[in-house]
Amino acid sequence: MDVTEVERKFDAAPGTPLPTLRSGTYGDSRDMDMRAVYYDTPDFALFHSRKGTLRRREGGEDQGWHIKLSVSGDERLE
Repeated sequence: MDVTEVERKFDAAPGTPLPTLRSGTYGDSRDMDMRAVYYDTPDFALFHSRKGTLRRREGGEDQGWHIKLSVSGDERLE
């Protein structure tokens, strides 16, 4: 399954109040034991290329191998 996501990161000065997040019902909650191990080459070629990440997830509903590729700007394809 391919999923496109947009990830944005923001900087704020220390002491800046956090915004109020809207609340809602998102379904039943449950505890899950999950683990993700990231893989790269010995010289960190994936990291330095900034083109993607490779990981193996254990636990959860989408366990297995995952690669996340940079598409453009803030957009990633998993």
